[in-house]
Amino acid sequence: MLRGLKLESASGWKRRVLVGAERMAARCAHVVLCNSESLRQEALALGVAPARKLVVLGDGSSNGVDMERFRPEGASAMRARLDLPDGEPVLGFVGRLTGDKGIPELLDAFDLVLERYPRCWLLLVGWFDAAEDELSQELQARVADHPRIRHTGFVADTAGYYRVMDVLLLPTHREGFPNVALEASATGIPVITTEATGARDAVLAEVTGLLVPPGYPEALAEAAVGLLGDEAKRKRMGTAARAWVGERYSQERVLRLTTEFYRRRVFGQAGV
Repeated sequence: MLRGLKLESASGWKRRVLVGAERMAARCAHVVLCNSESLRQEALALGVAPARKLVVLGDGSSNGVDMERFRPEGASAMRARLDLPDGEPVLGFVGRLTGDKGIPELLDAFDLVLERYPRCWLLLVGWFDAAEDELSQELQARVADHPRIRHTGFVADTAGYYRVMDVLLLPTHREGFPNVALEASATGIPVITTEATGARDAVLAEVTGLLVPPGYPEALAEAAVGLLGDEAKRKRMGTAARAWVGERYSQERVLRLTTEFYRRRVFGQAGV
């Protein structure tokens, strides 16, 4: 199961080692399941495996999303818990706080958004991951000390946090297929993410959200400002997002396609 390519954000000898490792693993496999079409295309372009081995089930995603758990509903209790005043817009992020997730650009973009919407908040639901792309102490302090940022740390159940957001921002540099984009969409929230591998599969551009180039805080800020200033568009995108995810990425559908695939491989037919 190919859920992303770490080599995309690596360079030099490290990238060569990672390319070799991916090719070796794929050579030992009969099938390489890619959890998004753009990931399949990238793996093919990099020579990870031949086209006959690279497979995407349905429309992608490894897990799908629980449409009932991530349903839209009132957020007043969570707002009070987070000390977010009613009526003030909230931009959100869910995931590891690292460089590959685009947190440095997100912080720069948020400061640009505050020039237009000084009462806006940024809700960061996630933790400072001590990975190779971990944030510097300076950036971590910037998050902790910012007067308009709420940072939760690690959260086991994120469902309630989406409901206080007006827009989800995911300025990632690489993905397989981001679950958080599906969860936000299922909650009826438009998503702004990047054109990076995997991420661009998680949004229907101009229908369920917006796509921007990775690594450009100005583009991210412009997209966020545009949606914050158009409530009707946000609601329209949120409604379309929940319908789109429900049709293509419900957990029931994704897991059914997966189990049927394995049954065919093992038993030679579906439904055994």
